[in-house]
Amino acid sequence: METQFDFERDGCLLVRNAVPPTDLDPLIAHIEEAIDEYAQSLRARGEISDAHEDLPFPHRLVALNRGTEERLRSWNNIAMGEGLYDVICHPGITRALLPILGPGFGFNGDYHVRPKLPNSSYTAFPWHQDSQYYGADSQHALIVTVWIPLVDVDERNGCLQVMPGSQTWGLLHGKRGADMNMRTNRDIDSMGTAVPLPMRKGDIFLFSNLTFHKSTLNLTDAVRWSIDIRYSRTLDEHELSEQVVASEMFMQNQLAPNRARIPLAGEARRPTWDEWRAELVAKGSGLTKSVATAFA
Repeated sequence: METQFDFERDGCLLVRNAVPPTDLDPLIAHIEEAIDEYAQSLRARGEISDAHEDLPFPHRLVALNRGTEERLRSWNNIAMGEGLYDVICHPGITRALLPILGPGFGFNGDYHVRPKLPNSSYTAFPWHQDSQYYGADSQHALIVTVWIPLVDVDERNGCLQVMPGSQTWGLLHGKRGADMNMRTNRDIDSMGTAVPLPMRKGDIFLFSNLTFHKSTLNLTDAVRWSIDIRYSRTLDEHELSEQVVASEMFMQNQLAPNRARIPLAGEARRPTWDEWRAELVAKGSGLTKSVATAFA
């Protein structure tokens, strides 16, 4: 029987069929265009002779990048486009967030488009809390990550795993390894019961910045594509303690000075895609970085 999560109790929530799969297709098409641009840049440099145009979305990157997996962990800027904007603002996501973040919230500017390559230890993440990456000053904020698979995921291709209730443990000490992945100096497996999360395209999984989660090796021959998007409260629309406000301000002002928020619920007006793109360019976010230069 599938585990039923409660966000307040478990620090996480699984919502099946939150986003119609076809609503993810424009983002996937944009990524496919980026993969094609990357293939052509490799061929122009003489690094490959076959651009593998005939291979489907989950398989083409594998064929193009055997032996170069270290360059492919995040496709953030080169995946930026109106398809990504539409996913960030999708009503199926905002409906799920409203009971958790309250009447005023938005996208906080932080997201990751991730290709998990076959048998890549570099894209397998040990148990961690997102606040371990952000820093101790973030621990009293409420940052909700929405994790969205762009292909069907299960334990074979390294689906997400979560430790329900771990948000109540507080922030535990972690340290980056040589691969830059965070490692916690506690035996997390002995502290609770891990729950693997097989998901289909269109499902979403929400968890807090203190909820322990991980993903293991992708043991298939295809890329496990996913995107994770982060949302937070609009401070002037909530009554929060000084401690919480300090953590929220740390996240907004110190960690993300060149990012652009998108208000999604509350009094503030949501920018259009063109307006948001213009703000990102003005902030020097790296939006216009090309595939060819990103992985040269």
